[in-house]
Formats: sequence, C-alpha cells, structure tokens
Amino acid sequence: MRKNRQINLIIILSFWLVMPLSGIAQSVQKWGKVSEDDLQMTTYAPDPTCTAVVLQDVGSIVVKDLRDHWGVNFERHRRIKIFDPVNFDPGQLLIYFRSNQNLEKITGVDVQMFYPDGRRIKISEDNIFTEAINPNWSAKKIFLPNLQPGCIVEYRYELRSEDIVTLHDWNFQTEIPTRWSEVTVITPNLLEYANLINRPRDFDVQEVETTNVLASDGNRVPAKLQRFGFANLPALNEEPFMTTIEDYRANIGFQLSTINYTDRPIERYMTTWSNTAFQLENHERLGVQYRKHQRFDRLWKTFVDEVGPVSDRKLLPEIALRTVSKYLKWNGQYRIFTDASLDDAYDRQSGSSAELNLAMVALLQRAGIDAVPVLVSTRSHGSLRPQYPFYEQFNSIVAYVRQPGESGVLLDATDPYQPVNELRDEHYNGGGWQLDSRNPEWLVMLPPLIDENWLGNMALNEDGSMSGHFSLSVAGPIAADWRLELDHGTPDQVMRKRFGSHHTDLRFDSIEIEGEKMLDQSLHANVKCRVKGAADRVNSFIYCKPVLDFFMMENPFKTSERLFPVNFPYFHRANYVLNLDLPLGYRLEEVPEAVKFLLPRDGGKLIFSVTAVSERRVQLVLKMELSQLDFMPEDYGSLRQFFELMIDKTQTQLVLKKS
Repeated sequence: MRKNRQINLIIILSFWLVMPLSGIAQSVQKWGKVSEDDLQMTTYAPDPTCTAVVLQDVGSIVVKDLRDHWGVNFERHRRIKIFDPVNFDPGQLLIYFRSNQNLEKITGVDVQMFYPDGRRIKISEDNIFTEAINPNWSAKKIFLPNLQPGCIVEYRYELRSEDIVTLHDWNFQTEIPTRWSEVTVITPNLLEYANLINRPRDFDVQEVETTNVLASDGNRVPAKLQRFGFANLPALNEEPFMTTIEDYRANIGFQLSTINYTDRPIERYMTTWSNTAFQLENHERLGVQYRKHQRFDRLWKTFVDEVGPVSDRKLLPEIALRTVSKYLKWNGQYRIFTDASLDDAYDRQSGSSAELNLAMVALLQRAGIDAVPVLVSTRSHGSLRPQYPFYEQFNSIVAYVRQPGESGVLLDATDPYQPVNELRDEHYNGGGWQLDSRNPEWLVMLPPLIDENWLGNMALNEDGSMSGHFSLSVAGPIAADWRLELDHGTPDQVMRKRFGSHHTDLRFDSIEIEGEKMLDQSLHANVKCRVKGAADRVNSFIYCKPVLDFFMMENPFKTSERLFPVNFPYFHRANYVLNLDLPLGYRLEEVPEAVKFLLPRDGGKLIFSVTAVSERRVQLVLKMELSQLDFMPEDYGSLRQFFELMIDKTQTQLVLKKS
C-alpha cells in the first residue's frame, strides 16, 4: 500500500508557518479578558490576506466516574478575530455534536463580541440556533448581529457524553489561520487510550503528567493528564488533486484500548483485526446479508436466469457484476452496512455501495466462487489507519474474488459502465481490508491507467477553416465516462460536449463508434469534421492553433507553493498526433522548439515536437504520461512546471506565410 499520508505529513515541515513559541502558551487569556493589541489588530502578520484568525482555542476532556457509569466532560473556549465580515465563513461558528440517541448534550453556550473601541455585547440565546446536519449529527449555529471589521467573538460551551470508547476529537487547525490551539485530556489509569494523531510537525507543547480525579465515592483515583498544543498553524484550503482535507488537518483523537482492572486481568477493548472481522461477519446488516441465503433468494433466482447454460466458471464474476448493475442502481451513497436485506434492495431496484457490492459477494459465494467483501475508505472520507482495528474508519465496500496462485479480481457495481477489475475513482484510496476472520489481509488497490490516443489527418484551408478526419481511442476509467454519455446522448452531442467548448464552429460530418458495449476493451471513434474558425488570416500570414483537444487544456495548479501532497486518482497517458496539410502556396514560417521534460524519479514525461514532413505537410506530436500518483510538496515546483509547459504546448500557434 502507498505510504501512509500521516507519515508523509512530517516531511512537509518546511512549508508550514512556524514561528517561535515566545510565550504563546502563557498568553492564553481568560473569558472576557481581551488584550488591547488584539482589539487593535487590523491584519494577521503571518497571513495578511486572511478574513479572520483563531486567536486561541482551548479545550479540556475529562473522563469521570459517575457512580453507576462513566461519563465525559468536554469544555471549550474559542476566540476569533474577524477582519472581513463580508467574506467571513459562518461555518467557523458552528458547534457540532452527536445528537443521535442523545449521545452528546450541550449544557450551555455563552457568546460575546468585542468591538475595536472596547465595547462588549453579549449575544442573546435568540441568536443561537440548533440545526440537524444528518441523522447522527447536529450543530449549534451562532448569528452575530451588527458584525463589523475588527470585531472579536468568543464563545464557550460544555458538552457531556457517556461514550468513553471514542472521546471527542480535537482539531487544532481550521480553514482560517490559528495562533494558538491546545487541548488537555485527563483519563483515570483504569482506562488506557490510544492517541490517534495527525500532525504536520512536532507539537509546540506536549506534556504528560500523573494526577488524580475525584471518583463517585468521594475518593481521588490516579489519572493521566496529557496536554497538546500548536502555535501558528496556517489555514487549510482545498487544493486540486487532494483526497480529503481531513487527511492533512492537524488533529488528535482518543480511542479506548484497555481497561486495567485492579482485581482481574486487563481487558483489551482495542481488539485484533481477526476479532473485528468476526464481529462484522456476524453483523445483521453486513456479514449475515451474504452468508444467509434467505436474505437474497429473489436476487439469486434472477442471477441463475442470467447465468443460463454457462459452463466456464471464470465468467461468473462478470455475470454477477452485470446482473447487479442491471437490477440495482447505485443511489449515490457510500456505506458499509445495508439498510435492510439484499432482497429489499433488489425489490426497490436501488441501493448503497454496501448493498450492491455485498450482493455480488452473496451471489458468487452461493455459486461456489471464493468472493469476500473488501472494506475501503473513499478519497473524500480519509486515509486508512491499518494499525488500529476499528471498522469506523471504513465507509464503503467493494467485492473481491480470490484466485489461488494469481492476482484476484476486484468488482464494483456502483458504475454499470466499468469492466471487471476497475473501481469508481472514490474507491481508490491506497488499499482496502479483506473481510475474512480467518485471513483479514490488507490489499493493495492500485488504480488503472487512463489511456487516450488521438490521431488526425486534417487540411488547413486558406480561409482559416480546417477539415479532415481523426480517430480517437480511450481506455480505462475515461472509457466508462464516454459510455455513460453515449448511453444518454447521441454521438454528435457527446463529441460536441467533448470538443465544442474549445471550437464553437465545429461540424461533424460523420461519427462511427466502436466498442461501446464491450466494456473490457478500448472505445474507438472515427470522425470526419470541419472546424470553421481554426485559424486567422492576416495579410500574407495564417495563424493556426492545431491542438483541438488534449488531456488538460488549463493548468489546475495556480499557486506558486503548496503545503500538501498532490494525489492523482489515476495513472494517465495521452497521445496527440496531427498530420496537417497546409494551404497551397503557404509554408511554415518557423518550426517551434521541441520539448522533452521529465519529472523527478520517473514520475512522468512530456514530449512535444513539430516536424515539417514536406513542403505542404506538418506533423505535430504531443505526448504526456503521469506514471506516479503521489507528489510531495518538494516536487510541486517541477509538477507545476510540467503542467504549465503542457498547457503552453496545447496553445501552440503555427505561423504560416504565403510564398
């Protein structure tokens, strides 16, 4: 599997705004005590363009003995300086809590606001609203009346929970800069927790002490106090070709690992992957669904009809994929548990990724094929932590057919246009976990190659029009995109969508599509076309841009520096070859310079050339290959230059002069 992104984050230390601590920890101010310097601040020096900055964010998590059960108290005091009220994100004032089954309760929210002239107002409860985010989460929303530039808002609240297994996460970093953030955690020695840390560099404060807490019987029991703090963290911003921003947010979580009884053996709450697999195999809405035949009897009958007289068992995985894709449409949800039985999903003809892909596992296992579910975390959900056997880190499922002595086959029914052994791009996030209590292995799941090849023979006319034909072949995930579009539109509409954005005066005389229904093969298009405004004629010169379309026509990497790794979902190769016949009496004024650009460590290459094949024929070649998925920040400069050069070559202008 790819290197864990949590480890990779350590490497990017030099890109962070690291300033001397210089007493930051001691400068934490009490509720209502705001310094004159903070009131008069008009910009934040490390990030002068930011709309706001978190001046301080201080929290504490205390696990308590509440007589007949355990409880958790979470307290937070947060203070934000707002420079630009118009563009300030109100999401910074959301207080999230787990509302499902009253898992967490907020006992009170105090909010006050300070104006630069020192005036202070208390925000009334009428300006604090509760909103349901989804079935599991709600949020307190704070509205700030008469918000002005330079105001400081601070709020505090207490949250109580009886969930001692997973303590409240602490995010040190948000989408605005943070000057100081710290959390203190106090847990009785009876309960041992694993710290799940995601950090860009060493903590500015990291302390561990022995202390004690008051028990329900009035006695004090030994406890551990941990304190973690960061100073001067930059804002987190979405950038092109990232997974989820949560992979790079500085944060810490706490998961119960052992219960250390004084009068009996230690109880391990953090179990093994085998035990986790056993639990999931016997879960009513996961393993039971494919292990109990009565959960999918109606789907099985349909599968038997689809199989027919097939004698080659190697064809069964693809038949299962096509059967499920045909009768169950993906509802857009990633899940690891079903809503009900697989037959219920079959009856409503739709389901989540869990229902569709568990259905394939069920059919194949019943047919005697060695198929198992593979649990994954989608790209937008976050990186996996193989060292921690918690199923909560997964949010989706694909199917896997094991084959002795050779590589297995992955199946994903969420996209009916994908072939065997290709997954939806969200499912490619480094790997997956094979759900088998006897052999709970981690699988490497490398994405396939997107392959695009364009070969054209065109003639440029003196009036600036271009006519001729080109052939196009696409393979890999992009072929699934083409097939989806062709299934919902005419070839003319699809071609116009693909090429028309760059050439509005494009006319297709004929389009022939080959391989549209052969999902395991490349898709081919043979096109005759005319482009009316392909060139401009000025006096005795013609100026022509011969690249009609390419893998990318605009550079996605705008910023000069980047804090986070670049992660491409697929390997990519694109070839563009055009043989262009020049108008009678014109010649190429100057041959553009050839280019060969290699990315470090064989990460990719770019080749460009223009050759005068004869007096009236020019050949243009543009080739690009990305053979690496992850690029660290130290390679960003080269990668950005690579894309700048590629985009520049797509805009190459040929200058022709009349003889």
